[in-house]
Amino acid sequence: MTYDLDSAIDTFWQSNSGAPFPSVAGEVKATIDEYTADMEKIGKLTDISTDDNLDPVPNNNKQQQQDKAASAAGLGDLVTRLKEKKRLIDLHTHLATDLMKHIRDRQIDYFFSMEEAIITRSIIDKKELTSLITSPVIGSEGGRGTLADKIRLLLIYFLSSRSPVPEMDQYEEALRGMGADLAPLDYFKKTKAFNDSLAIAHSSASSAGANQSGGSSMNKHVGGFMQMLSGYQPVESVTNFFSQGVRSLLPKSKDLFVTRVVESIMELKNTLDADYLYLDPKIQNKTNVPRRTSPFKEAIVFIVGGGNYVEYQNLQDYTKKQNKKIIYGTTELLTSKQFLQQTKELKEHLNK
Repeated sequence: MTYDLDSAIDTFWQSNSGAPFPSVAGEVKATIDEYTADMEKIGKLTDISTDDNLDPVPNNNKQQQQDKAASAAGLGDLVTRLKEKKRLIDLHTHLATDLMKHIRDRQIDYFFSMEEAIITRSIIDKKELTSLITSPVIGSEGGRGTLADKIRLLLIYFLSSRSPVPEMDQYEEALRGMGADLAPLDYFKKTKAFNDSLAIAHSSASSAGANQSGGSSMNKHVGGFMQMLSGYQPVESVTNFFSQGVRSLLPKSKDLFVTRVVESIMELKNTLDADYLYLDPKIQNKTNVPRRTSPFKEAIVFIVGGGNYVEYQNLQDYTKKQNKKIIYGTTELLTSKQFLQQTKELKEHLNK
């Protein structure tokens, strides 16, 4: 089904487009309650405007007619506003209902809950995890989720695990039996192994001492690179680095890596983890550009490579909290399916 939604004038969309789904459902109910209260006002105004016995004294007929006219004008304005509110209520009620059906059919809430448990290192129901990954896809009897849902869940489980996953062969066999292309998993296996070697090199360089030839350079560049990617946190292990990265893909109430970088630049915070190039187009032929002393209020953030909606929304949430204005751009805005496709293509490049 197709809905005509104009984000420029749709006040409900403007207020709730980035909110979690449960919050949106609550806002729909609140809007319906407001509409019901306004309808009661219409009933009262209608009673006033149609009551011919407001004042039985003949000398006050003129004032009585003026009151009726004012009531009728107010009634007309209210009816116009309520028609638009009713249209928005119908639109977003249908949208919320269809989304709920989609969530229920794909069991997205089960996948999301499992991903949250994995990432926060809560107690995991291994039986439920196995069912989500190995059960048939939706459309089949006992189906749960799409192939893409299952692959993403397996990726999160793999990247968040501190030790080898004993069930990995079982999960891979089940997914391949359903026709899944596990190139994304193969890519992350190679990437994880590569970062493991970087972590070992970093550890060796640190133990050799910062004053030895080459040791300081290795420690600075490898260590700085890993800290940047893991969100300014010391890298205890490669799996922890990846779990931090995956956690950033989920809509949690925290600032993601890009948001933290933007905040550090806009608020002129000193960071020991990374260096940023400071340019001023108004100053020419100067090597040492004087830094600003007051925080920035506006920024343009452009991601060279794939961006995503979660990253964009996280920046928007930051602007609301800090009263900033940020424009977000990217070479391409990726969906979750396109992300898997990109990792597949990266795996193919690694094999060349």
